[in-house]
Amino acid sequence: ILLRRDFLRYAVTQNLGQFESLYRPYALFWDADSFLKLVYWICSQAQIIGADESGIDGLSREELRSNLENLWGKKLGSDNSNEAHTANWVFAALTDFKGKLQARDIVRLLYHAADLTIERERELQFEKWSTDRLLPPQAVRRALAPCSKKKVEEAKEEYPEFKDWVHKAETEYDIEQKRIPFTLNDLDLDQITVRMLEDMGVIFEDKTKDGVARYYMPEIFRAGLDFDLAGGARPRVLVLKRKALGSGVL
Repeated sequence: ILLRRDFLRYAVTQNLGQFESLYRPYALFWDADSFLKLVYWICSQAQIIGADESGIDGLSREELRSNLENLWGKKLGSDNSNEAHTANWVFAALTDFKGKLQARDIVRLLYHAADLTIERERELQFEKWSTDRLLPPQAVRRALAPCSKKKVEEAKEEYPEFKDWVHKAETEYDIEQKRIPFTLNDLDLDQITVRMLEDMGVIFEDKTKDGVARYYMPEIFRAGLDFDLAGGARPRVLVLKRKALGSGVL
């Protein structure tokens, strides 16, 4: 019997934490290695980059990363640029602050990146990048926005409290308020809402040197919620993601 975690909280109304702890060894989740294997498997089904489904289990993480460079390049730019490594960026962008990664988000990002590459071939300079990859850097970057919007839509269906908060964010918050990082006072958040958003991996608390709590949001939710990043916030998001996920980050 498989039970989705988001349904569990409604099915088990007492001692939920104890129940989760008891069955944690059997939890199914997508880690960095399974993420790379899924992308490689999708490539094998699409018959691209020479991916061979039968050999997936025998490939190391580095071999998978190397093979996938034929799909999306080594970096989101030229190999000698200061841009992020593509596999790292995609994994971090699709993962929330609880370390949760959903297969459907991976599939969506690949779909939208491929669609953008086909529909906007000239704009994305496909000819330039096609010498060493199938998906241009900007196709990968731009594919995140539609993934994020769908992520928010699905979360609204699965979490009624989240749906209520999103409605408030859309109707009551102005542009300046929807800027990361933010404080509880900026968005008039009560502790129940904060706990709900933290449990979902939507926000993560980071305290300044003077003890002020500021909150950050992962990319997989940020774009769909129409929040912007303040100057210098993006590097901090990555630092906090590593802090939250530890060794789980690529």
